[in-house]
Amino acid sequence: MIELLVTIAIAAVLGTLATPSIKEFIIRSKVNSASGDFTSSIVRARNEAASKNTCISMCKSTNANADSPRCSIDGNDWQVGWILFLNTACDSSLNSPPTAADLLLSRVSNDDQITIISQSNIKKLMFDNRGSVNLASASEFDLLYGNSGSAESIKYGTNVCLDALGRVRVIPGMKTCSNYK
Repeated sequence: MIELLVTIAIAAVLGTLATPSIKEFIIRSKVNSASGDFTSSIVRARNEAASKNTCISMCKSTNANADSPRCSIDGNDWQVGWILFLNTACDSSLNSPPTAADLLLSRVSNDDQITIISQSNIKKLMFDNRGSVNLASASEFDLLYGNSGSAESIKYGTNVCLDALGRVRVIPGMKTCSNYK
């Protein structure tokens, strides 16, 4: 009986020590997953534009799971969802896929604790037939966990940098794209 109590006490102490590490692992995993989803969507849009020799639009959407998703102009959190669609007319004002067949990707939010905020208030990206994006200069998207400015968002956040050529890279959240080497 004494051996069982000692074993349970040791297991309780080890469990208490491991809990913060598990929480940190889960948060980092969520942020990395969101970052991976977002960057892979940007890379896919760029690659599709170049391989299909046409324009591809990627925009923030609040109804990405609807039958006819549309671009949204409300808010600045891309984590609510985004869509990718063929834009053969290369019309930057196009806010939805011309046909259902033109929709390439529709992604909906899967975690309301993470936000993806565009520092330039970008709500739509359009990649031309060479894979270049319609940005005058590099842009930054901040992936935050929890509230902006909180200790958790600073510790676990990452930034996605997108340059005018459509290249994307992920950097630590405490850094900015403009001065990170």
